[in-house]
Amino acid sequence: MRSLRFFRRVPFLSLTLNLALAVALRAQMSTQEAPVTEVSPPPAPPASAVIPSVTGTAALSGTGADKWEKEIAAFEAKDKETPPPADGVVFAGSSTLRLWKTLAAEFPEVPVINRGFGGSRMPDLTRYADRIIIPYKPRLVVVYSGGNDINAKKTPAELMASTVALDEKLRAALPDTTIVHVTLNPTIKRLEQEPQVREYNKLLAAYCAGKPKVVFIDTYSKMIGPDGKPQDKLLKVDKLHPSDEGYKRFAAAMKPAILKAYQDAGGKLK
Repeated sequence: MRSLRFFRRVPFLSLTLNLALAVALRAQMSTQEAPVTEVSPPPAPPASAVIPSVTGTAALSGTGADKWEKEIAAFEAKDKETPPPADGVVFAGSSTLRLWKTLAAEFPEVPVINRGFGGSRMPDLTRYADRIIIPYKPRLVVVYSGGNDINAKKTPAELMASTVALDEKLRAALPDTTIVHVTLNPTIKRLEQEPQVREYNKLLAAYCAGKPKVVFIDTYSKMIGPDGKPQDKLLKVDKLHPSDEGYKRFAAAMKPAILKAYQDAGGKLK
């Protein structure tokens, strides 16, 4: 009877041993290092998400790529509606020209094309010359620009380098056109910049001297007071741009040289 009870216990012992073995094997497997799963890198962003950097003239001048696009496009639209006169005189520069509402009236002897756009610097003239100067094939290009460059902390030498770059572009495209450079005028608002203005004017005079088809006009000496200071009556209330009297003085200082240069370039006065 005792042996019979022993054999009845065998299946139970066998099951217990099997369970213990299974638990031990499971514990051993859990202590092993888990396999490393390779993670793919995230997909690259689409090309449209990449922001292009600003390069070229816009980067050099620090003015941004499209700051004046609206103004330049407006000039082009106006040109399509009313084509500019042939053999004209392009006045190119910044707000002093843009605000000169009587410019054409001050120079009735020549076909005037005013292409001043406010806040611009010398490199901006170079950048947009292909659109607002060169297409007109003018006899003269009168350049009045640079005050904003100096106000932006450019040195007279750096401004002079920008002036030369403009000349080189115009000369390459318009070999028969005369380029007229006008000195920067004194202002009260930027009085602390007068030393730089005078230094640039000296560099400009030296640069223009003896060059064919390049004319230098000194308006600074006609706009400064007898005491060597800017004259309040020649400036608007902003103390920066010419007043009505200032524009008349400005025009009178330029007119003889401009009319002579126009005739020397083969133009006929009205």
